[in-house]
Amino acid sequence: MTDTPALEQLGGAYFHEDWTVDSSSAEEVVAEYLHDEPEAASELLSSVTSLLASDLDEAEIDAVLERAGFCYDPTRDGKTNRSWLQDIARIAALHVSDGRSERE
Repeated sequence: MTDTPALEQLGGAYFHEDWTVDSSSAEEVVAEYLHDEPEAASELLSSVTSLLASDLDEAEIDAVLERAGFCYDPTRDGKTNRSWLQDIARIAALHVSDGRSERE
């Protein structure tokens, strides 16, 4: 995956090393990003869906997320990379389906 600007913006700008100072949960950070950048919801959903559909293993997904700038380890919250990506996809899909990505 090379063309993932929404994922890279979420990782680099929102999941920086001090993200826990600003937010109480990873899901809150994703929701904040989509509130700030509603037009990115469809692209984020597409990127995450592509990652989930890939045959990448956990270590390879971890490497993709690290390259995208994420300073978040979902295993600390009892999740795998794939289950956390499913959470991101669910949140992004809510923004897409209710039209937030188009009207904000």
